[in-house]
Amino acid sequence: MLQSVRMLSKLGYVLYGSKGTADFYSRNEIPIKQLEWPFDDTTSLNGENCNNLSTSKMSTVNTTITDFVAKKNIDFMINLPIRGSGTYRVSAYRTPGYKTRRMAIDNGIPLITDIKCAKLFIQALSELEITPNNARITPVNLHLDSISNECLVRMPGLIDVHVHMREPGGEHKETWESGTRAAIAGGVTMILAMPNTNPPLVDDVSFNSIDKLASNTALCDYALYIGATMDNVKDGSVLGQKCAGLKMYLNQTFAALQLPRMDQWMEHMRSFPTNRPIVAHAEGQTLAAVLYCAKLCERSLHICHVSTREEINLIRLAKNEGQPVTCEVCPHHLFLTTDQLPEGVKEVRPRLAINIDDCDALWENLEFIDCFATDHAPHTFDEKCSSNPPPGFPGVEYMLPLLLQAVNDGKLTEKQLIDRLYTNPRRIFGLPEQHNTYIEVDKSEIWRIPKDGGFSKAGWTPFAGREVCGRVKTVVIRGVPVYVDGQFLVSPGFGTNVRLTSKDAEDESSMPTSEFLHLNSDVKYSDTDEEKHLRPSPDRPLNSIIATSLWHGRSVISVESFTKPMVKQVLDLALRFEKGVGDGGLMFEGLLRQFTICLMFFEPSTRTKHSFKNAMFRLDGKVDDFQNESSSEKKGETFEDTVIMMAQYTHLLVLRHPCKDACELAQRAVSKLEHPKPILNAGDGTGEHPTQALLDLYTIREKLSSINDKTIAIVGDLRNGRTVHSLAKILCLYNDIILHYVSPTEALGMPEHVKQYVADKGIIQKEFTSLEDGIRNVDVIYMTRIQKERFTDPSEYERIKGQFILTPKLLKMAASRNEQETFFSTSDRRHPTPIVMHPLPRVDEISTELDTDERAVFMKQAEYGLYVRMALLTLVLRKDL
Repeated sequence: MLQSVRMLSKLGYVLYGSKGTADFYSRNEIPIKQLEWPFDDTTSLNGENCNNLSTSKMSTVNTTITDFVAKKNIDFMINLPIRGSGTYRVSAYRTPGYKTRRMAIDNGIPLITDIKCAKLFIQALSELEITPNNARITPVNLHLDSISNECLVRMPGLIDVHVHMREPGGEHKETWESGTRAAIAGGVTMILAMPNTNPPLVDDVSFNSIDKLASNTALCDYALYIGATMDNVKDGSVLGQKCAGLKMYLNQTFAALQLPRMDQWMEHMRSFPTNRPIVAHAEGQTLAAVLYCAKLCERSLHICHVSTREEINLIRLAKNEGQPVTCEVCPHHLFLTTDQLPEGVKEVRPRLAINIDDCDALWENLEFIDCFATDHAPHTFDEKCSSNPPPGFPGVEYMLPLLLQAVNDGKLTEKQLIDRLYTNPRRIFGLPEQHNTYIEVDKSEIWRIPKDGGFSKAGWTPFAGREVCGRVKTVVIRGVPVYVDGQFLVSPGFGTNVRLTSKDAEDESSMPTSEFLHLNSDVKYSDTDEEKHLRPSPDRPLNSIIATSLWHGRSVISVESFTKPMVKQVLDLALRFEKGVGDGGLMFEGLLRQFTICLMFFEPSTRTKHSFKNAMFRLDGKVDDFQNESSSEKKGETFEDTVIMMAQYTHLLVLRHPCKDACELAQRAVSKLEHPKPILNAGDGTGEHPTQALLDLYTIREKLSSINDKTIAIVGDLRNGRTVHSLAKILCLYNDIILHYVSPTEALGMPEHVKQYVADKGIIQKEFTSLEDGIRNVDVIYMTRIQKERFTDPSEYERIKGQFILTPKLLKMAASRNEQETFFSTSDRRHPTPIVMHPLPRVDEISTELDTDERAVFMKQAEYGLYVRMALLTLVLRKDL
C-alpha cells in the first residue's frame, strides 16, 4: 500500500490517518495529517488501517475522525478491516475501525475496504487525463452513484400492533426472546403484545409479572395490552396509561377474556382512558354491534384483523359517516385461502377466506385499511396437526417480505406500506418515536421463505416456499446496531416498554383518540429524523397542541435564534389554523382580541403585509397600519424614535425596511422601554426574512411530508435575496439536507457568511451557474427573481435578467430521476417532485406554462403564509392557549 499512498500524495490529495497510520507514512516521507480515534477502545485496533482523502474543505483542522466524518470533511475513505480477525464475530462490530466505516456509510462518504480495490482505484486516479488548469477529466457518468447487484434502502423501524407472545404459559411455542428475534429479523422494531397469555394480563399483578419477563428478555421495544373482562373495568381505567390499549374479545376465541354482553362493552368504553385506544376482535354481525356501541359512547375504536368483504364494507360505511374507527388486516387474509393449507393447519381466527373474493375485497378497499398487522399467534406444527388444532399462525418475521413482494407486483405502493406499518400505528396508538431507529432492506434480493419458520419457536410458517423479493439486512434501534446480515448484536433485555420509559408517549398521545382517528388511512405525518415527532391532528383543541409558547414575548430578527422545537411549534399550530380557517374559524374566535399590532413597512409589500394584516383580523386582533409617507420621519424624526413611539401604542411591531440592520436597530431601541415590545422582522434589505423561511418549511412539509433528507436548489439572485439567506440557515436544523446554490453569475452567488454558517452545521453545499445542472435530481426548486432594486448599475441588471427561466422542458429534465424512483424510504412523499416554490413576486423566472402544473406550489405557498403568521402572532403574543 506504501507506493499507492505515495502516488496519492503526488496527485495532490490531502491525506489524513489515525495515529499509527500517520506515523508510518510520515516515516516514509509522505505528508499526512494525524487524526485521533474518538473511541475509548483504541487498543483494539490490532493493525486496522485508515487512510482518508480530503480536498481541505475546512478552515480549521478537527482532531477526531468523528468530527471529520460528521461534517463530511473527508471526500473518500480507505479503511482496511483486521485481517483474519473473525469478521463475523460479534466483537468485530465493536472495533473503532468498524464504527468508523459505519459512520462513513451513514454520512454518505465513499468507502473502500479491500486493499486490492484500493490499489486499483488509486492507479485509475493516476491515469486520468489532466487539463491545462490541472483539473482531472473523469471518463464516467458522474450522475451514477454506484453500480451494484444490491439495492439497499432505508426504512423506519416498523411497528406490529398485534402480536401474541406465548410467555407466560406457552413457552414451548414462543418466548419473549424468540418472538422478538423473529420480529427484528422481519424489520419490526416495536411490537404491541396481546393479553391472552396464561394467566392473562387483566390487572396490575399480571401486568407487572409479564412486563418483568419482557424487560428481561425482549430484544425489540414493546407495549402490553390489558384484556377486558366482565369484572376488571376499574383495573382498566387505572392501568390504562401503562398499556398499549384495551383488547376486547367479542367473538369465540380465548375463553378467559370473552365479553358476551353489550352492556359490558359499553362500560369499558366509558371507563377506559380516552388517550388510549380500544381494540376489538369483532367478526361479522358482532362488528356491526360494537360499532354501534362505540357510536353511542362517542368512543373511537380499532378493529383487529378484518378478513371479509362484509366487514370491510361495514368499516368503509362507518368511516364515510365520520365515525372514528380504524382497522388492520393481516398478511394471511391478504394472501391465503382455505384450499392452500391442509386441515388443522389452516385453523385461524378469523378464518381464512373460502375463495379469493374476500382477499380481493381487502385489496380493493386498501384506502380504508389503516394498518398491516401479523396477528402473530404461534403454535407448534404438532399442535396444528392434532385432533383439536388451536387457531393461529406465526407470521411476524415474514410480513415485510410478503408486502414488499406485493409492492413488486403492483398491488401496493411503497407509501401505503410505510403508512400502515409505521405512520398510522404511531398516530392511532399514540406511540413515541424510536429515535435513530431504522432498518435497511435489500429490495432486489429474491429468495424463498424457509419451511423451518425462521427464528420463531413454532418452527413452521404457512408461507413456506413462497418466493419473495426483499430481505432485511440491518436493524438499528436507538442508534445501536441490533441485527446485521442474520446476526444479533445485542443481548436479551435490550428492548424497553415504550409506555413506561418515554415521556414523549404521554405528551404525544394526550389527546382523546376520538378526536384524531377519523383521518384517512393515507394521511401522512412526519416521521424522520430529529424531526420525527407526530404532527397534530387538525381536530385537536389548540391547548392540546400548545401547552406553553416557546415564542412568548420574543423578537424574531434572525432564524439563527430558532430551535427545532420552536419551529415545530409554529408549524403544528399553523396546520391547526389551516383546518380552522377551512371550517369557518370559530375555534379561534377572539384569540387575540385584546392585542394590537403595528405594521411598519418602509418598502412595498403585498403578501407579507396583507397576510400579517389578515392573520390578525382572523384572530380578532387590531392592526395599526403605519404610513411612512405621513409620519414625522418626514420632519426629521429619527428611525429609532419612530419605532419607540409605535411600540408604546401597540403590543408588537412588524417591521420591513430597506436597510439590512434596521430590525436589530429597532430591537435595541425598544429594549430601553419599561415594557419592551417584540419586533418581527418582515424583511430587512439584503439581510433576512425569517417568517418567509417558516412558511417555506411549512410548504415543504405539507407537500413532501418531511423536511429531512431533501435536496433543495435555491435559484436566482442569492447575493441580495433575504429569503434565501433565511431558508439556507433554517434548513440547517434538519438532517441529510443538500443545498444547490444556482445563480447566473458567481457575483450573485450565496454570500460567504451564509455559506460559512451552513458549513459549520455540516450541511453539504454545491454551487452552479447552470440552471439545468443545478436543478437536476432535486426535491425542491426554490426560484427567486433578480432584484432590480438592489442593483446600483441598471446596465448590469439588464445584462443578467432573463438568464434563468424555468420552463416545462427544464422541469421535466430535473424530474427524470424522481420519476424513476420506485421505492420509498424514510423521506415519504405524497406529491410529485420536484416541487417549484417562489417567495414572489415573480417577474419572468417561472414560465406561466407551469402555472397549471401540480408541482408548481408557489401560489399555495403564499396562502400558507397566512396560517404560519397566524400561528407566529399567537405564539409571540400569548403565553398559552
